[in-house]
Amino acid sequence: MLNISNYIKFYRKCYRSDNRDLSIWNVFKLTDSYWLDSDTEELAAGDFMRIPLPDKEAELLFKKQQLKIRETNLVYGVVFITGKLSGLSGFVSERNICSPLIYFDAEIKKHDDNYYFSIDRENSHINTPLMSEIISNEEGAAASGDFPTVNEGIDNLLLGSIVSWLNHNTIVENTLELVRYPKLLNKRSIKGLMDSDSSICAVSAAALMLVDRPKGSRGILHELKLLESAAHFSPPLKALFEGKRVESLKNSVDVNKIPGLLSASQVKALEISANEVLGLVSGPPGTGKSYTIAAIALDRLLHGESVLIVSETDQALDVVSNKLAENFNVSNAVLRTGKKEFLKELKKSIDNWLKFGVEPVHDSDIQELQSSLQVTKNKIDRNEREFIARANKSTGWGQVLAKSGNKPRPSIIDRIKCAYIKWRVENSDFHWEKIIELQRLLEKRDADASRYLKKHLGKCVQDLLERNRLDLSKFNMAIRARSSHKQLSLHSEINHNLLFRAFPVWLSTLDMVHHSLPLKNQLFDLLIIDEATQCNIAAVLPALQRAKRVLIVGDSKQLKHVSFISYKKERKILNDCALDDSYYDAFSYKKNSILDLVSNSIVSQKSVVMLDEHYRSKPDLISFSNSKFYNSRLKIMQHRPNEYMSGNIYVKQCTGVRNTKGVNNDEALAVVEQVKKLITEHFEFDRKPSIGILSPYRDQVVYLQKLLLSSVSSSDIELFSIRVATPYGFQGDEKDFMILSMSVDNDSRRAAAYLNKEDMFNVAITRSRQRIYIFTSIDHEILPINNLFREYMESIESAVNVMQVNEIQFDRFQQQVCEVLNGLGITTFRSYPVAGRNVDILCSLGDRNLAIDLIGFPGEFNGFLELDTYYLFSRAGLEIFPLSYGLWSINNELCLKEILGRL
Repeated sequence: MLNISNYIKFYRKCYRSDNRDLSIWNVFKLTDSYWLDSDTEELAAGDFMRIPLPDKEAELLFKKQQLKIRETNLVYGVVFITGKLSGLSGFVSERNICSPLIYFDAEIKKHDDNYYFSIDRENSHINTPLMSEIISNEEGAAASGDFPTVNEGIDNLLLGSIVSWLNHNTIVENTLELVRYPKLLNKRSIKGLMDSDSSICAVSAAALMLVDRPKGSRGILHELKLLESAAHFSPPLKALFEGKRVESLKNSVDVNKIPGLLSASQVKALEISANEVLGLVSGPPGTGKSYTIAAIALDRLLHGESVLIVSETDQALDVVSNKLAENFNVSNAVLRTGKKEFLKELKKSIDNWLKFGVEPVHDSDIQELQSSLQVTKNKIDRNEREFIARANKSTGWGQVLAKSGNKPRPSIIDRIKCAYIKWRVENSDFHWEKIIELQRLLEKRDADASRYLKKHLGKCVQDLLERNRLDLSKFNMAIRARSSHKQLSLHSEINHNLLFRAFPVWLSTLDMVHHSLPLKNQLFDLLIIDEATQCNIAAVLPALQRAKRVLIVGDSKQLKHVSFISYKKERKILNDCALDDSYYDAFSYKKNSILDLVSNSIVSQKSVVMLDEHYRSKPDLISFSNSKFYNSRLKIMQHRPNEYMSGNIYVKQCTGVRNTKGVNNDEALAVVEQVKKLITEHFEFDRKPSIGILSPYRDQVVYLQKLLLSSVSSSDIELFSIRVATPYGFQGDEKDFMILSMSVDNDSRRAAAYLNKEDMFNVAITRSRQRIYIFTSIDHEILPINNLFREYMESIESAVNVMQVNEIQFDRFQQQVCEVLNGLGITTFRSYPVAGRNVDILCSLGDRNLAIDLIGFPGEFNGFLELDTYYLFSRAGLEIFPLSYGLWSINNELCLKEILGRL
């Protein structure tokens, strides 16, 4: 029977083979390397099992590797790529490279007082970062999959296939020097070649190198190896690989102690995180994923639980960290690993605690705030009930008044009823007073909740210092230790459950988890994986072992992690690990992210929720993605009259030509001119808008970077946070203005097929908050009818800029109110959609907007909006004014005064 170890072994081997982030760009810059002096390569060619090393170099390499066994890797590189290479992410100038395309794990051993080194010929590695940089077409993963398989070293036949692959798929200009293999160029010859020729060349050379392990693999491979032989596995790992249904827990959540108004989907996310071993939060672009994660972490720490938040990138964690600090003011409870600036602050905080203590917190302070929160909650509940009861009465009263008003000669009973209702209306609380009181109570609750949080966390630190100061002192020493061996020794002595009282929330990139946390089963109560589509399964497994429950947060409609392992090699590894082909689709390392794996394993939809309130973009900027990818389920929170599909997408048709190098010069020049124009227009603004420049094609991105650097000052690039990248570089990011260079022309329709890649295209068009500028040289009509770019352009052309409403829905009360407000210079919109709801009347005066909820007149607008909708509009930044027909018919001057006061 298969066990969890088989799966872990499979993912470890795939990850090791993928080895995506190996940092060997220029061997000449490595501190520890040894170039082979022999004329012929003999290890990869299979002539010898081992070859001797000079004592001095061998001893130094051997000692350094043993000292930093987790941080370094001894490798033997062959087939080197040299020359000048342009960077792709951000503004990186050309850099000199001398990097191995193929390398093998190497080992140094001492025998009879002599040092030798050998390689594992059956376990070769491709330098995938280098490969991704030199591949010339857009489907990098597909081209990499065609790279010749290196099974047992390198022979002339294989070398010929490698040369052919380089010539057909890469920007390598010269492969003649590679053909000399197994004859080798020595160190001096390669250096001379690099000095005399800057073109990208492939050369036959060999070197032994002690390199930093890939960022992504530093410690991960080590922990995966340990995990394979673990005696016990965490509940999430069991749920994923044993397929057993796990009953939901019955933990509570306390929304009342979290500052701010949470949506229904966010509250459900809190409940899932508290009770499900496997949970999934689907978060389309701009729907508040980071805020939701911060709120979940807050709720769990208030229940005495510990939370580990991980992601592939620091950028995602930066956003979550900022939410915790700025929205909830709990930065002192958050421990961020890996980043030097956070580590510096952490060391300072702990040192101050140990030497000076903390401000005293008394139990009575916390109890008093708890009591105040409960009292406020009771008042909120009572006011909500009273508002609903008052609105229900107004509905009934309005119907009676309207019915009586429609009669030519009302009866005596009708007149008595109307007089009574008018008396009741005049002597009852106004609806808006209840709303104002609710707002005041919610503000008080938020203030009390913030104070409670501060006191709660302060008390936790105080208790730790009083009862377990030694553990905090050991942790202080551990984070200051310089060697991994010393760190591990100190961490093994720390009781992390005690440490979690002071730091209940930890944030870490996946590659840095092992630096600060032992591989201990169920160390944390909850693991949250952010931007989960970008996380490969193998890298996440050690984090899963550390958790009792896991919550996956991501969007399956956005870009997945990129793997360069071939399907053929992955299937071979699958079979080697006693997993047959029937397991491949469900558990593939290459095809699936951790989001896919968890989604495939969840047995009930109650463990899944979609965040559906979109805050980032103006309506027309998200409209296409909403309908095409999200079934129109997103509530657009920025819907306002002057912004409803009102031309925030600017299409610039160019006559450029895409040359043989994949560059469209005319488009690039037009993009740079647009950037200059935006800089000039906004230079005097106190807050400068951020600018993103995106092209789906890497060659265009490289060219745009060079052009921009020569045309725009570095100070302006910094002031306007200008960034140039492909969609892969922009996932998780957002800018005020996005400029898209599509690059392709009418004669490059084959390249234009790449625009039909859904995840890439969705990311490309959803990064902007305010405007999108599209520069295109292709007539989109010539593309296939189902091409995404064609559909997108046609949706822009057919967008209706005027709000369409159904005249049949208008009633007399709505008509009366609108006519009076229009007479006062107020623009009104009837049945206007905001955040997925229709507002009875939306008023606009200058830059101010007010929604009016009509209550009580018989007909379409007889009822009133639920309080959840009032709260929804509050999150969207829109105030609602409840207006009853009864009060309007009795005292419309008072109603108008209140409406004008809000505008």
